[in-house]
Amino acid sequence: MKKSLFFAVLVLTLAVPLTICAEMTKISIERKSQESPPSYRYQSVNKALSDIFSISSNQIQPEDNCANLEILRTEYPTFFDHSTKRLLLSIDGRYIMVYVRRPDDSSENVQLATEGANIISSMLPIYEQYFSPYPCNNIYINAFDDAAYAYASPGYISVGGANGVNSWTLLGHEFTHHYFHSAMSYSWLAEGAAQFLPYVNHYQQLRNGTTTLRELYGDYSSFDFTFNDFVANEMSNWAKSSLEQDGISPDTPLCAVDTDLEKGADLGLLFMTDAYLNMGEGNYLNAMATLYERYRITKQKNAYSDIMKVFEYFTPADKQDFLKNVRRKLCQPVKVIQWPHLDRTQVMIGR
Repeated sequence: MKKSLFFAVLVLTLAVPLTICAEMTKISIERKSQESPPSYRYQSVNKALSDIFSISSNQIQPEDNCANLEILRTEYPTFFDHSTKRLLLSIDGRYIMVYVRRPDDSSENVQLATEGANIISSMLPIYEQYFSPYPCNNIYINAFDDAAYAYASPGYISVGGANGVNSWTLLGHEFTHHYFHSAMSYSWLAEGAAQFLPYVNHYQQLRNGTTTLRELYGDYSSFDFTFNDFVANEMSNWAKSSLEQDGISPDTPLCAVDTDLEKGADLGLLFMTDAYLNMGEGNYLNAMATLYERYRITKQKNAYSDIMKVFEYFTPADKQDFLKNVRRKLCQPVKVIQWPHLDRTQVMIGR
């Protein structure tokens, strides 16, 4: 939120190959996770796509919005001038290209960029497991000193100000926008996902034993905490506190904040925490994966009716009060679609 979570502006930038006259340092980085991303999709996601939308994961289309630095350089020439240091980092044959505007200290450039690339490399295989293979061929990060804001589009991250290219909170937020952005659904869903999913991703890293970064969780870092407790007692309260500061009721329908990015981010985060706690981790992640894949298959933005159908599909039968609240938040008719074939108590992620 404003005080506790990073809030960023989401911009979708269409893009396309680059020739840059800048110093380039090459660094090779190995993935921290020993598991390769699965080549399959979850059975429950495939079934949901078929049952709800009569489509298949086999129909998935390329991401149209992947960044192309030639266009970005034309639009933002000062970001890629001759003093910019270019750092090329290889991860599993793919590349993270980092541009850091600190020409007076190239060693700092390398250190910052390496830390940032490691953050991305640790998140990447988990998002690929949760949702789908990464949608772009390369990841471009532009880090500069002279502006305190950030934005992202698939394949591209721009960061600046007090938060740098090695900020886990900032990069996690922006990297999530490579999957969840304004072309695939409403801004509240994209921003809510970007506020919430990096913590789910990082908690998976803790469970995998691939990170020791526990200070993200404040008082919870001193013991083996329950992540649900952290979500319920900290993240939900962050969202409610931020809404209260702005004089906004947490019961405000999401359909009332379509064009308000900041209100949508707070209400979206609250929606994500409620969904995670009521649906369970596997059902929640599979619902988000279904929405993402529907966008990639149909090239259509997920509307409120699409979101409602997916959450109805994956919500356990004993969580009808939660579903009623979802319908109200999404301004959908009070009509229940029954999906009796799915045992939602046995959902496993990526299995």
